[in-house]
Amino acid sequence: MDFTRARDFILDKLRTGLRPELYYHSIDHILDVYNSAMRLARLEKLESRESDLLKTAAILHDAGMMNTYKNHEEASIELARLWLPDFDYTQEDIEKIAEMIKATKMPQGATSLASQILCDADLDYLGRDDFFMISHKLRLEWIRLNMTNRNLKEWYQLQLEFLLSHTYFSEAARESRQKGKEENIWQIQNLLFQ
Repeated sequence: MDFTRARDFILDKLRTGLRPELYYHSIDHILDVYNSAMRLARLEKLESRESDLLKTAAILHDAGMMNTYKNHEEASIELARLWLPDFDYTQEDIEKIAEMIKATKMPQGATSLASQILCDADLDYLGRDDFFMISHKLRLEWIRLNMTNRNLKEWYQLQLEFLLSHTYFSEAARESRQKGKEENIWQIQNLLFQ
């Protein structure tokens, strides 16, 4: 498997193929998920081969957004099956990557440690200081795509419900992001109920 060549190829495709109105599901998000996944993989001491597959899944997990918004995970898996054989990924590798990508579909359903890490990396920002900025990128994206007409108070209520229902899968994510997520919940509650 030649991850470096695959990564460069996929990122080139994403840079030109993702629509500009994808304020949240942008190349920045994909790179953020990649970096978060690598951090969590180190903390969880993920085996080297699984880590390479995880890196690939992180770069590919939203690639389907180039073709469709709804069910983009399936479109991402189709692209993985199309592109990765050219970079010496085996069918077994590709199916493991497909499982990881599929796990990120809401509601998330991770079983393997690698898929748990990818799901946690995809929502890493829930427990970070930049939560509000990233949340607003998602809101702007949904407004632009006519997926919401919620006012700001309604948006915060939706975010609060999501944060309260969300649970990180991996121990590393819980240890590094749960406290920040609780802080973000507290801040939203203060905004809503003051």
